[in-house]
Amino acid sequence: ERENGGRNRVQIHDGALLVMLFDEEREELHNLTGTGRRTKTRISNHRRRVSMMVMENEDREPPRPKGWSSSICLVLFGVVLGVLVSIPLDVKSRYFTDSLVVSDSFDGPGTPGSPKGQPQEQDLQKVCQKFLSAKNASKEAGKSESEAEPSHGHDETKLWPEQPQHVEEEGEKEKIARFASALSVIDSEKTKIRQLYQLEHADIKRSLWTPLSTSMHIVHRLQAALANTGGTFAVAFTGMSVCAGHGSYFNESYPLVFEQSLAQSFKKAGLRLRVRNACMGGTYTFPYSWCLSNIAGTDVDVITWDFGMMEAGRPMLSEGWLRQVMHMPSKPAVVFMGGYANELLEDQTGGAITDEPGFDRVDRERFELAKKYNKESKLPVSGFWVAPALKAKYKQVKIEEKNRGKTPDGIENFIDILPIDSRKETPEALKNLRWYSKTGLPGQASWHPAPREHAVIGRLFAYHYLILLESALHNEIDRLRTGYPAPQTKAELTAEIQFSGSSAACSEHEEMFCDSEFQCASSYEPRQGRGVVDLLENDNFKKALAPADNTAIRDVIRLKTGYLDRKYAYKGKMADGPAGFRLHHVKDGKVIVCEPTYGWNKPEDVADLESDIEYRIDSKVVEIVKTIDIKEIAKNCVVVTTNCPRGGHDLSLRLLTSTKSLYVSFVIWT
Repeated sequence: ERENGGRNRVQIHDGALLVMLFDEEREELHNLTGTGRRTKTRISNHRRRVSMMVMENEDREPPRPKGWSSSICLVLFGVVLGVLVSIPLDVKSRYFTDSLVVSDSFDGPGTPGSPKGQPQEQDLQKVCQKFLSAKNASKEAGKSESEAEPSHGHDETKLWPEQPQHVEEEGEKEKIARFASALSVIDSEKTKIRQLYQLEHADIKRSLWTPLSTSMHIVHRLQAALANTGGTFAVAFTGMSVCAGHGSYFNESYPLVFEQSLAQSFKKAGLRLRVRNACMGGTYTFPYSWCLSNIAGTDVDVITWDFGMMEAGRPMLSEGWLRQVMHMPSKPAVVFMGGYANELLEDQTGGAITDEPGFDRVDRERFELAKKYNKESKLPVSGFWVAPALKAKYKQVKIEEKNRGKTPDGIENFIDILPIDSRKETPEALKNLRWYSKTGLPGQASWHPAPREHAVIGRLFAYHYLILLESALHNEIDRLRTGYPAPQTKAELTAEIQFSGSSAACSEHEEMFCDSEFQCASSYEPRQGRGVVDLLENDNFKKALAPADNTAIRDVIRLKTGYLDRKYAYKGKMADGPAGFRLHHVKDGKVIVCEPTYGWNKPEDVADLESDIEYRIDSKVVEIVKTIDIKEIAKNCVVVTTNCPRGGHDLSLRLLTSTKSLYVSFVIWT
């Protein structure tokens, strides 16, 4: 209605959707969604005067059209309603094209596509075909074959997302029985993990530092999902190559082990668990953090941090990441993943670990940061580290060099995990932690976890979420039995999470733009949001891998490791002309452009973003901002401007040297 200047009239009445289309020039497909059950309809409005659909909910009162078209619409409504009397009303969708072919995705009284349902579908098609044929007869009679609407050769069924399956609402007794069954599965899964590592429940709980308010927040999020049939719970893992799984197979990475350990319990509870491994090898906390919603998604319930190695003792970057998490629409709970995998029972300085669950000694500043934001901003935050759990039963012994086993590519098994009680043996799951599933995989190094290290991290982390799901199920069973109101929605739960208190790190490092809410387009993969390609106004630049990734990705494909992370960029030379990008809805005026990371050294034939590029906004040359030293935070970025006017603008980048190439991986603005 907005796009057509109000010339189209749309009336929605519960399960019925009435559409009157008057724009005969447009040939676009409109996606219209009713307010009854989830329904999506595709209508081509070319040469269409009146179309009407009645979908689902037979008990709804029919709409009452107003104005000069009332008689036509009411007659049509009566005819169609008469046909619909014998049609089951869980019909999810109807697709009307110019030929008025009704979609095959029709649920009849028995199974989809049953003989009983098919004639009814044909009757509905005939009624609508007859009506529209009469209305358009005069126009179509004089239309030549050359004027016919062109076919674009698309498979129409692939143009639209798959329609959600209708789920019958359960009664309270059925829900309680399902939840009780899920509790049994959870108890079994927890027992497996304890037996696998010969740990007690209290031992494993020491691997997570979490305030009570954080635990309750996640339990309530789970309850909100459980209250809706088919509800979802999303966990996104962010970080670098450690959580990306480099050195092992992707499905052996700890985010995937976490998912596998929870899959059966969530399925039995009726929840859809969505785990996203958004970790990117060889990346920095920024500009990644400015693009968290773009990379991790806008529906995340829990988000994890694992940038320890790349931050190299700069905890202010963690606070910058934390502030950007609070800008995410879903305001997810936060988990700091701590400790290096091959130092399970020692901290990074070689000393004994502290008694504080969830954080190693060098993470004290992040620990204080977590407590500060939990107390002042009500942010649900926690810290996870496996060492405190294992320390209860095991000790770490470094193997003498002469006794170290080596894989053919030189990876050493240089640590042993031995029981404190010498009468016991090390469980199989903790033996030979440094052995890899296959030698020669890309990224095998002493700082990357081997499969068994990933496994212990993923399983012990999952154990805590089994506990949280268990609590949520008990709460829901009690609520259903007592008739208490529905739990809070996720929006209500996150309403109290607000910025509060001062931040010394943000004050001292204005280049982190802690309090700015960014819009982002990235060419890195995987991502959940728009890409740089969606901003491009010309095709002068072409998609390419970052130079440092070329060899690695060839090995990934050849060895079938399954890694998802790809540092793509849009590459161009001087002869290609400028690259143009459309910036939508600029509000606060900051514009940042970033190239990909290049490994240890930037290639000599890659352009310098500061000296080799001319930047223009709306055809006017702008000088990049040099008063803000962004290199300390994001060394592969430049601040183009901090005072771009509000509204939409065109950004162009022109290479000034013919001997180098320009790579663009992020366009970010506020």
